[in-house]
Order: sequence, then structure tokens, then C-alpha cells
Amino acid sequence: MFSSSQAQTSLSELINNAILGQDVTITRDGIAVAKIIPIAPPKEKLDIETMRALTSKMKLYPGSFVEDMRATGEL
Repeated sequence: MFSSSQAQTSLSELINNAILGQDVTITRDGIAVAKIIPIAPPKEKLDIETMRALTSKMKLYPGSFVEDMRATGEL
């Protein structure tokens, strides 16, 4: 925990703590009033070829599994 006056003088340190994954609570008169928290890292982008490979295995429309079941006599 950091008091508001400590937070004013050491903002860079608090930001570095958040980068390292630590939550930082700021207090005023001993009462928690604010929190600095790390932001989740961005997800990796999915390249177009990987997306095509994934979607090529998908059915063209959602009801097609029923047709498959009917064709195999499961329904």
C-alpha cells in the first residue's frame, strides 16, 4: 500500500510494479481510495492461414449435423 503522497512521488515505480503483475493500492488517511492494476496482455493475432485451416473443417451452416444424422440413420 502507498499513501497518496507516496504515490505522487513514485508513480514510475508504481507503474513498474503493475507491469510486473502486481496490484498497487493507494490510500488516503489510511483508507484505500484507488488501485493500479496490470492490464492483461493482448492476445496473439491469428494469422489468415491458421483461420482458414480452422474454418475449412467447419460445417457451412449450423443445421447440417442433423442432415448427417438423418443420412446415417441416427435420427
